[in-house]
Amino acid sequence: MFSSTRLWFRQLHALIRKIFLITLVKHWLSTLLRALLIPVLILVLVLQIQNFTGDGSRYGVGEPSPIPSLAETLPPGEKLVFVQGSNAGSDVAGVIDKIRSGLKGSVEVADTEADLRKRCPTSLSGVTNCYAAIIFNDSPLTKAGNKTWSYTIRVSSARASTKFDITTPSKNHYAPLQLAVENAITNTTTTPNNYMFTRITQDEAAELKRRNFAATIVGGFGIVCFLSMISSVFHIIGMISTERESGMAQLIDVMTGGAASARVLSYLIAFDIIYLPSWIIFGALYASLLVPTSNAGIIILWQILSGLSLTSMSVFAATINIRYTAISMVIVLMLLATLCEILDSKPENVPALIVLILSAIFPSSSYIFFLNQLCRNEAQGLATNISKPAPHEPRIYEVTVSMLWGLLLLTIVFYPLLAILIEKCSHGVSNKGRKFTSTNGTTESSTALEIVDLTKTYNPSLWRRCCRRARPTIAVNSLSFSMQRKQVLCLLGINGSGKTTTLGLIAGTQKLTSGSINVNAPRSNLGICPQRNIHWPELSVLEHGRLWAMMKGGATDPQSLETLVESCDLSLKKHSPVGTLSGGQMRKVQMLCMLAGGSSICLMDEVTTGMDPVSRRAMWNIILAERQKRSLILTTHFLDECEVLADKVVIVSHGHVKCQGSTAALKNLHGGGYRVHLPGVQNPPETPYATTVHQGQTVFNTPDSTSAAQLLTSLQAAGYSDTSLSGPTMEDVFLKVADEGDDDEVGTSDRSPFS
Repeated sequence: MFSSTRLWFRQLHALIRKIFLITLVKHWLSTLLRALLIPVLILVLVLQIQNFTGDGSRYGVGEPSPIPSLAETLPPGEKLVFVQGSNAGSDVAGVIDKIRSGLKGSVEVADTEADLRKRCPTSLSGVTNCYAAIIFNDSPLTKAGNKTWSYTIRVSSARASTKFDITTPSKNHYAPLQLAVENAITNTTTTPNNYMFTRITQDEAAELKRRNFAATIVGGFGIVCFLSMISSVFHIIGMISTERESGMAQLIDVMTGGAASARVLSYLIAFDIIYLPSWIIFGALYASLLVPTSNAGIIILWQILSGLSLTSMSVFAATINIRYTAISMVIVLMLLATLCEILDSKPENVPALIVLILSAIFPSSSYIFFLNQLCRNEAQGLATNISKPAPHEPRIYEVTVSMLWGLLLLTIVFYPLLAILIEKCSHGVSNKGRKFTSTNGTTESSTALEIVDLTKTYNPSLWRRCCRRARPTIAVNSLSFSMQRKQVLCLLGINGSGKTTTLGLIAGTQKLTSGSINVNAPRSNLGICPQRNIHWPELSVLEHGRLWAMMKGGATDPQSLETLVESCDLSLKKHSPVGTLSGGQMRKVQMLCMLAGGSSICLMDEVTTGMDPVSRRAMWNIILAERQKRSLILTTHFLDECEVLADKVVIVSHGHVKCQGSTAALKNLHGGGYRVHLPGVQNPPETPYATTVHQGQTVFNTPDSTSAAQLLTSLQAAGYSDTSLSGPTMEDVFLKVADEGDDDEVGTSDRSPFS
């Protein structure tokens, strides 16, 4: 056996191993999706929005290329319209004739702009059947005007596009038209080259787009970025809640001597390791796609600390006993993230104290404030300085990156400590009135368990006490008994007599009202087999045995585990998931969990209820075999089970001990004596004993075996043949004792210790 510190680390190791087996081995695909692929995909999609919304334009300086002719670019079937006013000079007509010569398309001449609108009707979206229109406003021969060439080119707005690519030849559809007009006016045939250029380079354009997107993140997109962190909340709270609702968390605390701290830390360590790769990838994505100006180490460390903080808060939230914990937690986090986004985007001054308080309590708040700091620096083209706040006009608060890091570290430590405290106070094992030996070497006493004046009272709620005359319910009333080492003690009683409540008080799952329980064994040597099966359905029989042996500080070598599995008659199913076994086999697995780790005192609550006769016999054989090594308490209302298994019987009724002792002693004291049966006699002889007639037989009730033997001899000597003798049974004892009334009026209860 291990020292308490070494045992604690062994329990921590076993619990972490359990989580890894379930998440990384049994459900590896779902874990891969929810812990890595889906969160990374969400963040990539959010950060790539800046590229999704771009038009694909290429910046820089392109190569020169000649402008094609108008005849080459005029689409067939589309009209080219010239507007020549009534006062236009004759030189306008000459220019029009030069342009239209050689064109295969339809060329028309309108007198006015109103006529143009009729010839080229345009839809609301700017689509028209005309290629373009040239309106001559002035010319040297025009009577009115400035005597200079002036014309306007009108085109379809549907052809307009802001997309450009300087690496390809110019695709300005109307440059050939303008060139044709200019050449006709100047009476030349020059074909110049043209090329595309922008005032900024491609890298400068990408940087400008990224800065604008960083400003968009500050404006509200940070909430969407935080969604990539939410998967761990559902995963952690879901597993913790499932184990608590199934009773596994309480069973672990009972059979490990109170491992609430190890259980809480196991969730933290395991899920931090599972989600650590995704946090590192998140930091790398932010550093490469959003804020490359800042140091990547700052961003990756921020993501890791934010993930650790969120894990800690999730474990704490799971200790709060409310419905839909995971959904409620996500709603709270998202609401706080939204609130912080609103506060951070307002121009008004926000007190730094509010920022610090929100960041210290809610990881989502810290996430938004930190992300906005990074984005503000990026929007200004500055690297993030951990000791200076991001530039912002007007300055809204003076909170630095290093401050937010410190608050994240505080959250990482504070929430687990608070979770451990709540687990021990609200969900943990009650130690009131319970005393264990501190070492595996038990005391010299032959007594394994002693219970003195054990009482459990359920008080009505305050509402019931105020609104009606509700009396306390006494489930167990001054119960006292003891059990010796390597003995099977049977708690016998009707349903609701307090058997299960008594086991719950011994196990610590319920808090006793008064009395004392002295256990001659260490806390981790207490084994429990509750009424209902509590397993990890994904894990195999052998994995159950190994994990429970590790948590209790027992042997985990292959030979010991094989022996344990074989003793529970599960050798053929040792590699099968427990969730695939039959009901009887599951009860055997529950026995295996109780026996694993060398539990010296075992509590079995109606272990054979609902089993078929063959399975019951198999369970009996397991119990009888283990009696040589352990002390066992068995609750039952099956009298045959009591007769076969019990070395000592304690009959309980309405929370009282009615009687206790060996089966032989109880039969002798409360069995009603021996019975002599005389069949088929019309006029039986007179005797000093009470006589009854049952199914044609005369039954003489004698007080003891001596009187029965004397009566049997006398009847045979008188010539009565076919006489028989029967002794008292446990059924006689149970019916007689259970029917006796109680002096005190008490309520009854038989609540499961794992409900």
